Amino acid sequence: MVSDIMVALEIACRQRGDVRLLIEHEIPLLGATRNQRAPFQWTVTGSGKEKLGVIPDRVFALDFGDTGERILCFLEADRGTMPVERAKHDASSIARKLHAYALTWKAGIHRSRFGTSRVRVLTVTSSASRCENIRSAAAAVSGGHGIFLHTDIASGFQSETCLGSVWRNLANELTPLVD
Repeated sequence: MVSDIMVALEIACRQRGDVRLLIEHEIPLLGATRNQRAPFQWTVTGSGKEKLGVIPDRVFALDFGDTGERILCFLEADRGTMPVERAKHDASSIARKLHAYALTWKAGIHRSRFGTSRVRVLTVTSSASRCENIRSAAAAVSGGHGIFLHTDIASGFQSETCLGSVWRNLANELTPLVD
């Protein structure tokens, strides 16, 4: 699923012409991050001092060349194998991942590690109903609401549309990935 998404994004960027897809090894790393064995994995601390690990399925950036603008994207390809929510907060779930991403945004990890101010957490799933459940879980997260976008394969995620308005924000409005 991750490979299919990345291929669609690469094709869309090439067709568009004014945006370039940067994959992990092309994303500039800042400071000590350059020397880390796993620069695209980190830990954040929650309000209860719990440690939450963040390991995106894929990290990429959309680079707008001459403008100097760049959007850093953390991709979560959801195949429906992990529960959206669990009764125990310390067990793995989509809601826990989204909480960790909100803490990532709050801590400014996108700035300190990757030198960019714009970041998106993109969740792609297999069905509209699962997408709605994930959107609801993201809406319940404290902070970082502007970073979360969701879509599902069934709603037309393909190379012709993946940069456009197939993404839903937390208000459930369709919004483009690239303006």
